[in-house]
Amino acid sequence: MNDLSQNFKESFLYHIWDGEHLRSDKLETTDGRRVEIIFRGRWNMDAGPDFLGAIIKINGELKKGDIEIHINSPDWFLHKHHLDKHYNNVILHAVFFYHRKAKEYQTEAGTVLPTLILSRYLDESVSRLHARIDSTKNKKSWPEICLLSDKTQSQKEKILDYWGLERLRLKKERFIEERDYFQFNDLLYQGLCEALGYAKNREPFLRLALMLPLAVVWELSGQNGAKRDEKLLKLQSVFFGVSGILSQAEEEIPILPTEIVQFVQRLKFYWLRFKSNHKISEMQFIDWKFFRLRPQNFPTVRIAGLCKFLLLHRQAGLLEPVLSIFRDLRDQPVKIFPALQNHFIVESYGFWQNHFQLQEQNIMLVQRNARLIGPGKAKEILVNVVLPIVWAYTEEADDFELHNLAKTVYLTSPKLDANQITRKMSDQLKINSKSDFYGKITSCKQQGMIHLAKSFCPKWYCRECSKIEAETG
Repeated sequence: MNDLSQNFKESFLYHIWDGEHLRSDKLETTDGRRVEIIFRGRWNMDAGPDFLGAIIKINGELKKGDIEIHINSPDWFLHKHHLDKHYNNVILHAVFFYHRKAKEYQTEAGTVLPTLILSRYLDESVSRLHARIDSTKNKKSWPEICLLSDKTQSQKEKILDYWGLERLRLKKERFIEERDYFQFNDLLYQGLCEALGYAKNREPFLRLALMLPLAVVWELSGQNGAKRDEKLLKLQSVFFGVSGILSQAEEEIPILPTEIVQFVQRLKFYWLRFKSNHKISEMQFIDWKFFRLRPQNFPTVRIAGLCKFLLLHRQAGLLEPVLSIFRDLRDQPVKIFPALQNHFIVESYGFWQNHFQLQEQNIMLVQRNARLIGPGKAKEILVNVVLPIVWAYTEEADDFELHNLAKTVYLTSPKLDANQITRKMSDQLKINSKSDFYGKITSCKQQGMIHLAKSFCPKWYCRECSKIEAETG
């Protein structure tokens, strides 16, 4: 191993990757393929790859998955990642020191990984980067005094709306980038899946959508002669089959009650028929997180809701009904967001009126007929997926009227449920629940808070953040 590797920790490399300290116009894998980073992924604080849900291009081919980073390239084998199914979604192995004599770096599934040597592409020397990152780490993690907190309510509103729109624009750009490879219906399908996964299951849900493309879903749900309930059962069988959840349920049949066994066997019947005609891979049950989730948020519940939603909208597609709501209510924009919200709500049905998952025999719904996709989740889907995609569509179609209408809907949309970030930012901006401002908070303003919390506050860009007032007003 290189002696220099003793001078810094792997976390130093995480900061290099996440802090964009690479000359991005020069990146190549060890075998000479061009690497373009579109989204660096989310820093993973749990077990598994270092960054989750990254989007990159390798020689122009779009790839979505995880990034694993090591100081020395043989650490892939030393850490036994090649035997661990949790690393099967890795799309890039980034290392500081590369050892040419090492054998190919493969996942447990046998995929050969491209390797990027970080040390070749640093934008500064190692010593400078080390000093810069150390000085940043030695600062307090969050400013104690916020320059925005003493602004007037009107100033705060303008600033939060500005950064909320910027966050929408960035999401829109991601979808525009992916238009080279996917239709808008596919992007909405993938985005919907990702949103249903929350933080813990976002990556496996997106992987499920990529393994089970929308064209296959439409084929299943559009079979002539089959009744609606049968089509819905077929859809569930394939989604639970590809996800690996059905296989786990089959293993537990001896300890399951009769009603669950019967449902699992019906799913298995259609799943085996589907597999006999389609070459398709399966995920692993361990890919899914159930721990510390409310039962209503279990991936099984969300998959059941997704299946029903897809069947309901198979005829018209996913994007067109959304655009129709905008067009039909263009003279009443205040009604658009509630109409869109109702569009994405999914009521419970059949087996899912009484169960949260296939394996657990003792968890029952406290309230029968609970929604599989409720109003709160529907609002999140609109803000994080639907409106950015509509903006991407309007840009491609040069539909300025629809673009401005979507902007109006976003600026006036009701706030989402508060989370840790929006609560912290509300405190920082001195917005309390008894103030007049609190009642004027929209989801756009919340997205502005999130953008500030992620892009400005941790980096202490306080003056840059507050300067934007001049541009807004």
